[in-house]
Parts: sequence; structure tokens; C-alpha cells
Amino acid sequence: MASLVQIRDDQGRKITCLTVGDGERPPPVPDGWTIEAADATPLWQAQAEVISDRQFAQALALDGIITQAEALAWAARGDLPEAMSDALAEIPETGGQRFGAHMLLAGATTFERSHPLTEVLGALLTNPETGQPYDAAALDALWARASAL
Repeated sequence: MASLVQIRDDQGRKITCLTVGDGERPPPVPDGWTIEAADATPLWQAQAEVISDRQFAQALALDGIITQAEALAWAARGDLPEAMSDALAEIPETGGQRFGAHMLLAGATTFERSHPLTEVLGALLTNPETGQPYDAAALDALWARASAL
């Protein structure tokens, strides 16, 4: 009788499921990976790297960082929400840093998780779940929620 197994990588992420027939050997896996009986855990999906301006604004509104009206104005016209304006005020003006950040926030149609400004803004915004600035894990979670919208 065949059995359903799953493969987890060295970080514990469920990568795939496959059927192994009686007498068959499972495929070889890299060091640190495991093959185990399948469970109901969903397959791991890679973190979204890029989200649209609408997804970003909507996720921030759903998190309570900005209002729904601010999200609509930002996505439609590039009008920055108060929280973003307040964060920009904390970015130094030297070398055009603040202006560059303002241009990006007001004019971008997509936002990249790996862009250096993402970490800067995360440190300047308060995560409503923790009352602390957004750390890398909280930003990843925000991007995941936004990418699903």
C-alpha cells in the first residue's frame, strides 16, 4: 500500500508531498531535510517580495496604522497618510534622503520588501500588535497579509 509523505527543508518548511509505493524508497534529500508522514500543514510559500501600492495602503489601513480614507487617497492620488508624513519627518534631509523617501512613498506603484526604505519605515512606524516598531518578522507578516489582498 502506498503512503503519503512530506518533505521538510532544513528550516522546517513543508516543501512538497509525494506518494511512495510499497517497497519503494523515498527520493534522496539534502542534509538536514526530512521525510515524514504527511500531515495537514499547508505547503510553504515564498514570501512576496513586491506588493502594489494599493495592497500596501490597504494592509496598513486594516492594521490601523492609517485610516481607510487615507489609504484610498494614497493609492489613488499619492497623498501621504499622516503616519507616513510623521515617519518622513524623522528621516534626515542630508543628501536628499527625505525627499527621495517622500518621492518613493508618494509615487511608487509597487513596494519591495527588500528595499532599504522598508526597514527604515518599519522602525519608524508602530506595530499595533506589539506597540513596538515593526521588526523584520512583523514586516514579513505585513507583506504576506498585503500580498493576499
